[in-house]
Amino acid sequence: PSNQAPSPPPSPIKGEGGFGLFARPSRNPMNILWLKTDIIYPPNTGGKLRTYWILKELSKRHNIIYCCFADGENDFPGIQEMKSWCAELHTIERKPREEKYTPRFYLDLARNFLSPYPYAVSKYYHPRLTARVKDLLSNGKIDCVVCDFIFPALNMYWDSQVPRLIFCHNVESLIWRRYVENHRFLKKWFLYH
Repeated sequence: PSNQAPSPPPSPIKGEGGFGLFARPSRNPMNILWLKTDIIYPPNTGGKLRTYWILKELSKRHNIIYCCFADGENDFPGIQEMKSWCAELHTIERKPREEKYTPRFYLDLARNFLSPYPYAVSKYYHPRLTARVKDLLSNGKIDCVVCDFIFPALNMYWDSQVPRLIFCHNVESLIWRRYVENHRFLKKWFLYH
């Protein structure tokens, strides 16, 4: 027997390992399906900045399969940038929703009145995005799915056995609670019930 101490286990942060959901015992890259509502380039908001830099780093060791909505020519430069480091980029063409407090906004709220889901989530549901996610998961090559913020969550394919994570950088429930507490009753009722 050797009187040398055993080697320490590899660091959970250094090298190919990682930690938590992304821990891998080998050097094989993971296929990560990332679901978000929009193109994240240019990274000009807090949420886009966070996601952009996380994905840029993850893409150095793993395959990022990114799914989102896109607004045609307006998103073209961002799509080209993201294609340079995403293994796959899947977009569903969709024009942005009307600005808040316009007649169209109130029409959308009224249409959502009988929905069991909050307007802030249901406005991002799209059957074509849901179908795309389901198709990608059905090929058996996806190792995990990350739903970036709560907004695209209705487009997740929940019957899959692939590990799923909803990733929020805010305490969303606290933000919504403060918002409701600071608005008139009618707005509270329409937006959150």
